[in-house]
Amino acid sequence: MSTIWGHYPKKKLFTKIVHPSGNDIVLMSPKDAGLFWAISDAANQTAIELFDGEKFDPYCALGPPLDLSDLRWMHQSAEAIFGLPV
Repeated sequence: MSTIWGHYPKKKLFTKIVHPSGNDIVLMSPKDAGLFWAISDAANQTAIELFDGEKFDPYCALGPPLDLSDLRWMHQSAEAIFGLPV
């Protein structure tokens, strides 16, 4: 299980980010407008969600759990979303 920490400079605070459904957060990567891409794993599916610093909103389901342990980065262009394994 991965641990993701959020940094809130104005509050001078680090906070553990926990998915409200208890899903494992595999990756968080900056998107735009203060949003983050979040990839989460549940017992029966992997999903891409948007995280605004407070809540997770579904973006798309990727189907049965996937092994994304090598995925380190996501990028959005006008045409597509790319993931980069490292």
